[in-house]
Amino acid sequence: MDRYLIAVHVGAGHHSRRKEVGYKAVMARACDVAARCLEGGGGLLDSVSAAISVLEDSPLTNAGNGSNLNMCGCVECDASIMTDLGLCGSVAAAAGLENPIKVAAALASRSQEGLSLGRVPPIMLAGDGARLWATQHGVQPLVQESRLRQMHVTKSSREKFEKYTAMIADHEAAELPLREENVLLDTVGCVVVDSQGRVAAGVSSGGIAMKVPGRVGEASILGAGTWASCDGKGTSVGCAVSGVGERITKHLIAKCCCDCVLTSRAEESDDMQSSSCGDVSKLLDETMSQEPFPKDCGVLLAESCKVNGSVGVTLTASFTASSSFGIGYLISRGKGEKCRDERILRSAQPMVGISRRSASEFQIGATFLPS
Repeated sequence: MDRYLIAVHVGAGHHSRRKEVGYKAVMARACDVAARCLEGGGGLLDSVSAAISVLEDSPLTNAGNGSNLNMCGCVECDASIMTDLGLCGSVAAAAGLENPIKVAAALASRSQEGLSLGRVPPIMLAGDGARLWATQHGVQPLVQESRLRQMHVTKSSREKFEKYTAMIADHEAAELPLREENVLLDTVGCVVVDSQGRVAAGVSSGGIAMKVPGRVGEASILGAGTWASCDGKGTSVGCAVSGVGERITKHLIAKCCCDCVLTSRAEESDDMQSSSCGDVSKLLDETMSQEPFPKDCGVLLAESCKVNGSVGVTLTASFTASSSFGIGYLISRGKGEKCRDERILRSAQPMVGISRRSASEFQIGATFLPS
């Protein structure tokens, strides 16, 4: 497969300028790994999982290795994945997973397999059940309980944990807001469109810093952190969301964005150039304006539309109440023709392609013939 769109994000929040090169490098690597997966015959679930696994392995992101620690000093991860045809899987508040997104993808793949006595296979597992299932189904080797407290904990995340613990213990200091540069960003994500216009999306997160053990964020909740769907008439859409999970979950932001785009498309002519960017930004503005601080939210959305034998693809990135949103993409039109970019969208920095709205936004489109 040599025609596709792959896009990733490294969260909405604050991206330190001194780490910008690192953020761009890991996004580029994630897109490249997903591209090799597609070009090697892998499917949508495989490519999304491959890209996000790269992001999880990087200590720069708040997913997998180097994630925020909970109040007990441990990492508990959330992840989910979904295709526009309804295959989906997720893990919640799970410790001991080498790559949470791989377990979510395995749950999605196996959800079509029947179990004995008419039992329904799971699409979501929480806590230790996710670790045990992953081992039983060959997704990863068994991680012993003795390793759970240290798994994915880095020197940096441990230092932040100790600092925040001291601040919480000191009531007066605890009333002071955390400095932006010390706050690790939230959910990472990926959306992929293949040569046939099929779409999949996924997200992964270590959750907010100093969270209550067992807390479940939007990254594990289908419809909140990720969603993918189609209208049955040639249009498909997939969405990966980042931000404050409690706000995002309440409004099921990912599904609302996808529904908004499909509804808007149904009301328009078959014009592949029509924009979904304004619709998504307006939805974010109207929804998140109702919420108290903090209310960071970033959306990465890919739409495909089949018209006259061609597949038109549009990538939209929009974020609100955050100082920045890191995105990268790779588009292949076939025959070696590719375009790519990695950038940190910053709300206070005028950039080509970003209109000055309450929600900052970016959009790019392309057209290719199905292979």
